[in-house]
Order: sequence, then C-alpha cells, then structure tokens
Amino acid sequence: MAIQIDLSSVIIKTKEFLIGGKTYTATYTDALDSQYSDLMLRVGHFLKPLEGEEFDKKTLDEQIKELSGITGGMHELATKFLTEAVGAENTKEIVEYVNDRTYTLATIAGIIFQAGQGDEVEKELAKRSHQQHQANRRQKKQANEKPAYKDRNKVSNINNGSK
Repeated sequence: MAIQIDLSSVIIKTKEFLIGGKTYTATYTDALDSQYSDLMLRVGHFLKPLEGEEFDKKTLDEQIKELSGITGGMHELATKFLTEAVGAENTKEIVEYVNDRTYTLATIAGIIFQAGQGDEVEKELAKRSHQQHQANRRQKKQANEKPAYKDRNKVSNINNGSK
C-alpha cells in the first residue's frame, strides 16, 4: 500500500517569529536561501584565519583587530539575511531591540533559516513509518499467539518432565 502524503501541508512559504513582543513574518524565497548560503560560506571564510599557529603568533592587539573585522563582516551578513527575510524596516527594529549585537543577530538568522526548512516532511515520514511499524508488530504478534491448551494436565506433565 502506497503512503500518501499531502506535500502542500509541508511547503513553507512564511513563518511568524516573536521578537521583543512584536511578531515578524519571514518569507522564504530562493533569494533568502542564497543569502543564508552566502552568510555560511563567508563566516567559514572569516573564521579560517583564526585556525592554526599563525593567529597564535600574532600580538594581542593584532588578534583583537582581526576579530573586530570578522565581527563586522558577520554583522553585515546577518543583517542582509534578516533584511531579505523580514524587510529593511523590520530588520532595523530587530537590530535595535538586540542592541546591535552580532552574535544575537546571527543566532536569529540561523533560527529563521532552520524554521523554513522541510523538517515537517521528515517528521511526517517518520510518523507514518512508526505507525506502519506498530501495525506490522501487532499483526506479527497476533499471528504468533499460541492457542490455549485444552488439556492443562498435558502442559503440566510436559513442564514436569513426566510423560
């Protein structure tokens, strides 16, 4: 029997998020996906110089300067993503609400992106698979149930080792 899934129920076009008591609606588009990919690739690129011995050999002031540049780049990318997701005016409000904190903006961007993924499809498939598994177990259990013995003495004699 084929499993029928209504895919229209798992297509995510928009999601609402509550930030600072205000509801914002993120719209999921290819442009938003591209912004997130750009953010992830560039963050990886930004963090590369922090790995390895070269960074450790730098003075504290040089390390701080490099980290400051990375933070600024991450802030810009997270802001671009949010602008694509909820619009420029809403992004400005969010940036103000989080006190312009880069880490929080990047976290919000990640949460918004993940919420727009098709996790619901996987959940639905897992649910249906679990239901099918449970039905198969019930059928197997019913098929393997032993009939009740009519002659209880034979059972006790078998268990006692006597004939």
